[in-house]
Amino acid sequence: MAKKKGAQPPSAFALFIRNLAITRAGYRVVAGYLFHRYFRAVAVAASNEDLKNENFRIRYDVYCSDLHLEDPANFPDKREIDSFDQFSLHSLLYHDASDTYAGCVRVVLANPERPDDLLPFEKLCRATMYPGIMDELVPDRTKIGEISRLAVRSSFRRRKNESSVPMVILEKRKKAFTRARTPWIALGLYLSAAALGVIKGLDGVFAMMEPSLARRLRSYGLKFVQVGAPVEHRGQRAPYYMSRVSLYAGVPLIVRGLLDVVEADLRRTGAENMMLCKPSPTVGFDQPQPPSPAVVQVENPHLAHRSQGAAAALPHPEDQRPAAAVPAETH
Repeated sequence: MAKKKGAQPPSAFALFIRNLAITRAGYRVVAGYLFHRYFRAVAVAASNEDLKNENFRIRYDVYCSDLHLEDPANFPDKREIDSFDQFSLHSLLYHDASDTYAGCVRVVLANPERPDDLLPFEKLCRATMYPGIMDELVPDRTKIGEISRLAVRSSFRRRKNESSVPMVILEKRKKAFTRARTPWIALGLYLSAAALGVIKGLDGVFAMMEPSLARRLRSYGLKFVQVGAPVEHRGQRAPYYMSRVSLYAGVPLIVRGLLDVVEADLRRTGAENMMLCKPSPTVGFDQPQPPSPAVVQVENPHLAHRSQGAAAALPHPEDQRPAAAVPAETH
């Protein structure tokens, strides 16, 4: 068939962009299929008391009951809450097979009324930050956040050395993702934090972590840059920073696909409309307790496909091979 008169073939650049879009879409479909076999990310809206309490109870179970990093006596209602939660965005990781929430993470934002107030990591290592680094990275404190309070329930921390750390072990990335050998929990939580920052329009996020964890995150394209000397805080930890630009520039296509999936999960459950998550008043033991996740899930449209009964067993979706423990930050 004759070509239309005057029509020009697409340029090499146009073909590249089209193929890149198709490739990204393909990786997004693959990542979504694999991730959603096990987990879904759920935004914790400030108006959802059930999810807020679920979030704080996971933290209590991990930081107080399991690891004794915080004094249980300070939290008689079994909700681990601190002064930064009222300025934080929170996310949960929902485990489909067991109908439970496996873990949680938050992004601490600047106090909107007093943006010069220190973030948690600054209180720990302000004196050891590299000279001038904050002025260089943070022209506007309302556009940054800090990833913290990552916590995973003990029933999902069953590999060797995981019982003594709040997070699951993150191993160095292998060439390809698989169903069983990909650290879906760790990636799901870190990418949830990154996606919350993207949705809220942050320029970048800080985090306190061990240097070995930063190296493992880099293997997934999450290129945190060290911005200060290590300090002693339940082990040697250093402050790190990752910008929004480096997030998009650094992740391989399969991880970018997973980031897109997690971001879509969070938007679907109300992340775009999230206000700051101020803790609700104390829930006493003589007051009605929040419903189980099987009831809470009805409020989340993307969980509506689940049946009401929880699985009898709690399968561990990640690889059982021993590995050196890499605890995440715990402040």
